[in-house]
Amino acid sequence: MPSKSISIFHTSDIHGHFLSQDYAQKTTSESGASRLSQFLKATRHPGDIYMDTGDVLQGNALAYYLAKHPSTPHPFSTVFNALKLDYFTLGNHDFNFGLPVLSSFLDPLNAQIINANILRDGSPFYGVPHVIHTCENGVKLGIIGLTTHYIPNWENPAHIAGLEFHDAFSSLTREIQVINDQCDFLIVNYHGGFEGDLETFDITSNTGENQGIKMLQELPEIDLLLTGHQHQTLHQKVGNTWVSQPGMNAASVHVITLDFGEGIKAPTVRMQAIDLADYSEDPDILDLLSDVESHTQSFLDQPIGQFDQAYRIADGFKARLNKHPLVTWINQVQLNATGADVALCGLGNAVTGFNQSVTLRDVLATYVYPNTLVVKAVTGDALLKALEKTARFFALKDGELGVSNAFETPKKEYYNYDMYDPITYTIDVREPVGHRIKDARLNGIPINPDTIYKVAMNNYRASGGGDYPMFKDATLLLDTQQEIVTLLIEAISNGPVVTLDDPKNITILGD
Repeated sequence: MPSKSISIFHTSDIHGHFLSQDYAQKTTSESGASRLSQFLKATRHPGDIYMDTGDVLQGNALAYYLAKHPSTPHPFSTVFNALKLDYFTLGNHDFNFGLPVLSSFLDPLNAQIINANILRDGSPFYGVPHVIHTCENGVKLGIIGLTTHYIPNWENPAHIAGLEFHDAFSSLTREIQVINDQCDFLIVNYHGGFEGDLETFDITSNTGENQGIKMLQELPEIDLLLTGHQHQTLHQKVGNTWVSQPGMNAASVHVITLDFGEGIKAPTVRMQAIDLADYSEDPDILDLLSDVESHTQSFLDQPIGQFDQAYRIADGFKARLNKHPLVTWINQVQLNATGADVALCGLGNAVTGFNQSVTLRDVLATYVYPNTLVVKAVTGDALLKALEKTARFFALKDGELGVSNAFETPKKEYYNYDMYDPITYTIDVREPVGHRIKDARLNGIPINPDTIYKVAMNNYRASGGGDYPMFKDATLLLDTQQEIVTLLIEAISNGPVVTLDDPKNITILGD
């Protein structure tokens, strides 16, 4: 007799974490798809469904190694096939290393790719816009796949050449009209998140990057909304729709169980979050990745140069509060590569800094994104607005300097706090947001709102990523098409012992 219960397993934003490895610290972690495999083997029944919501190919050193040493099939597709992944929707970071690497992953993937809004010549460039999944008990699940259409605002244009990114909400509306009468239960697999508060529906961003609240408010036909992108852990019912977002790095998996009674139209839904730290790594997955794991570790431990001393980053907040010397060095590399007037960079949410003898592991654990270097013509007015935006990072909490909630929720975005060179400026956290930047100068001369400055930055920030529209609107002067991490590696390996400047050009007031 067919089962009256169907379980849907949901992961998202694995970001290369198929093994329980912390490559930055060279230790083990409590996450990874190898642990997910043990859980699935223990709990999955015939007829159950495993779905992933994207962001697989970028995010750790293993992913970086595989992108720089491409092969087909991509090892991550081999693992997903072993996990018997049923349905996959692309994430924005899956484009970070270009279409050939993406194809090496998608072509061998046994899972059905569901993609309703990324097109080429008017058709999905991979996959199908929706599927009707008929379960053993006759229940028909409609599944629509969507990806945040904001990708062109971030991605290297060469990586998405020829692709069309259609509005996710509009595409979803169209697909619902096509399949709603054909299914008993409607599932949306969306690599995107929520543009505001799920409790109050207060909207905090209208960029279109995240449209989950709009979907919940205007499309009541959705029974289950599987989301990602924001790295939150959400498992709740909002109105008539169940919502899942299972965090990141395969630290957890969400299980959504549909219990059907005598009728099949209205199942009872149960949802739970499973902490994968409670499961061991599956030896079968370890075997599948053993060769590339060994090569990755050897690759990371290659020494590439020397600094005059170790420049570790033990406390990320202090590294921003006091502007760690490595930030100045990264900016100087960007200035040297472009001849720009000003350079800016941020630090990833979790970074390590360098040992005195620098390895690739140090560099990849400190500059963690595959960004390319560009230069834009920025007015002094826009530059001051960008400085005010970055000054929002700090807040006074019980009289002490801390990180503002805007950079903490819905996910940590410490990387959106930029530090600049060689301009000098003061951030007065005692002042209201928007009025904190004082005495900003370049070479001792006050920043003139009407002057045009050549500003070096990564392609994410240049496209307005992190809510910096003043950079998106600025004229592009130079697109180097070079990854910043490659420039950093070259700066270390091509020179003598590196000594860092520590200009302390940023003053932060909050006492």
